[in-house]
Amino acid sequence: MLLDTLPGILKRFGRFEVHHPWLVILFVLLFTIISLQGMSRIEMITSYENMVPSDIPVIQTMHMIQDEYGGADMIQILVEADDVRDPEVIRAIDTLSSMIKDEKWVTGVSSIADLVKQDGFVPSSKDSVKGILSNLPQDQVEAVVSEDYRYTLINIRVNMIYTEENEADMTERLMGDMERVSFPEGVSLSLSGMVPLDYETNKLTMKDFRFISLIGLTLVLLIVILYFRSVTNGLLALSPVAFAVFWTGGWMGYLGIPFSSAMTGLISMLMGLGIDYGIHIIHRYEEEVEKGLSVEDAVVESVTNIGVGLVIVSLTTIAGFLAMTASDLTMMRQMGEALALGIFFCFFAATLMLPPVLVVKDRRAHNRH
Repeated sequence: MLLDTLPGILKRFGRFEVHHPWLVILFVLLFTIISLQGMSRIEMITSYENMVPSDIPVIQTMHMIQDEYGGADMIQILVEADDVRDPEVIRAIDTLSSMIKDEKWVTGVSSIADLVKQDGFVPSSKDSVKGILSNLPQDQVEAVVSEDYRYTLINIRVNMIYTEENEADMTERLMGDMERVSFPEGVSLSLSGMVPLDYETNKLTMKDFRFISLIGLTLVLLIVILYFRSVTNGLLALSPVAFAVFWTGGWMGYLGIPFSSAMTGLISMLMGLGIDYGIHIIHRYEEEVEKGLSVEDAVVESVTNIGVGLVIVSLTTIAGFLAMTASDLTMMRQMGEALALGIFFCFFAATLMLPPVLVVKDRRAHNRH
């Protein structure tokens, strides 16, 4: 029933676009402006905690530990020296630990300084440090000091809400503290743990996102330009995808669909899948013009005949991506939602934007002749 009425609906839609091209173009621009506002609302998630269901036992247990004991996650600073039993090294570690204890979200800090301090002070000689460590249980010492005494850990317990901003803030605060404390020459510090890992993952994700998107855009544009043998038609075919990307980003923000590392290739996938809509419409339009139809009639015929196939292709593709929302993995559901939304906007942009642009462009060309 729907397939029988669809050609008629598309023909009326095509005629409206032909008769009111500037009105449709104005709507596209207004919708784009509204969508751009939503892009500022997109949440970036890198923590694995936010990529899995919140009701699984391991996540519930982690939340209980955070509530009851003030933190379930540890951040470590690895200190490397010729001998970490050097009192100067330990005093610097103690100074750094004191600074970190005052940082937001930190609920506890432990290090070799806690093991060797006597009456609140670090011993003045290495022999004294050695003596204190030798009298402690071996497993207690090995928890923070390596067997060859070249490495020691500063363990930092944190209790925080895992967002991109919080993880970046926490990591940058710790890095700032590490830079401000003066350690003896030859001592190096390295930051580790899930929070700094998420921070670095986020930076790499955004770097890869920009690079992969640029490569995808360049290759797709080059191929369509070669296919049409026209830079103008190549850009026209790609323009619906470009608008669809902005619309997808904006409505991801409005609908609360976060961006995660799993979506690094989102734009490239949308360009690869969505470019077909523009190619089919422009190709069919040129065929109709070559048959002798006017610009207006060629646009209407293109929307009517190609539109039916595009609707079916869009629905099947969207259905395939929406199947991903049945996954137990949160990041898989979000990926399916983003791709389904993106494909809908690719179809919407191609059928809504391309026809009036073709009318305006070729009317002017005919008027000049």
